[in-house]
Amino acid sequence: MRWTRQSVSRDRTIEALVVSAKMAGAAAAAWILAVELLSMTEPFLAPYAAVFLIDVTISRSLRSAAEQIATVSAGVLVAALVVRVVGDPSAALAVSVFIGALVGRWSKFGTSGIWIPVTALLMVTYGSASDPVALLDRIIELAVGAAVGLAVNALAAPPLYWRESQNAVESVSSAAGSLLRDVARGLDLEPDRSAVDDRSSQWRARSDAVRVEVRRAQAALMWTDESTRGNLRRSAVPTRVSHRWWKATVGAIDSSWTECGEFVDAAAVGLDPVPPFHPLEDDVRVAGAGFARALADVVEGRCDAHRTQADVVDRVAAAEERLATLVHVVVASEQESAGATMSAGRLVGPATAALRALT
Repeated sequence: MRWTRQSVSRDRTIEALVVSAKMAGAAAAAWILAVELLSMTEPFLAPYAAVFLIDVTISRSLRSAAEQIATVSAGVLVAALVVRVVGDPSAALAVSVFIGALVGRWSKFGTSGIWIPVTALLMVTYGSASDPVALLDRIIELAVGAAVGLAVNALAAPPLYWRESQNAVESVSSAAGSLLRDVARGLDLEPDRSAVDDRSSQWRARSDAVRVEVRRAQAALMWTDESTRGNLRRSAVPTRVSHRWWKATVGAIDSSWTECGEFVDAAAVGLDPVPPFHPLEDDVRVAGAGFARALADVVEGRCDAHRTQADVVDRVAAAEERLATLVHVVVASEQESAGATMSAGRLVGPATAALRALT
């Protein structure tokens, strides 16, 4: 886990440096293009737009470009109309900001709506609102900056968030696998009445922690999915393949963890029973331990994108054999009491459902 945290910290530092360099390069390129090639005077909107379009994903850059062009165009239009109607500059400033703020609240503009009154304010205060050529230049500047920002974000180390998903899925594998293996070790041993109480509460807490890791993995996978859309990096293709594997795996663990948690609870009750349950018989404990280990193998195998499908199938087959052994032991063995029979039955039900949901 320490290695994982160090890796994530290093990746974030590198990402921050790359994004900063891309912003600087995009701003300089947009300014040079507007001044040197298009002969614009003080085209401040070009580098501004280029910087703001260096976004976390390509798809978000595209949305931001559309929003920026729409909001600045709306701000320019508001300023032009207000100046035509309101003669006094101070009154025109107030009215343009007021109308721009109202228009900017339209949900289609998203978080960029605030730039409508800001753009209108700049147009009025610079005296450009009454000059059609200057207004058109502002829109062209923005379009140039947006194009440069999109190009830089898409071509220069486009963002691809795959390591976050890999780390998150590995955390799910570690949390779920280690819990199931500890349950197996607990079932393997003769119950220690002085230690079981604490162990049972820890198992339940760790089972809840697995759900938290699953939610984190699902959030990370959403970022990975978004970052692959429109991404031109060569590594985006294998990332999509891994993403499909991880998404299916996390979905299976999510749908099966209710049953897995019930299996963990049943093992805890079988080791530290409360009425009407009695302790599990030795042969049931051993068979349950074997199944718990096999179930951990399935979870860990599914979380590893480098595993072959054949390997996962083999692990599932082994788990099915262990489950069949557990069922046979429970059915064939003669329990010493009705309470022991109830404990054994409570173990079999969620074990069967968990393996079915996981596969």
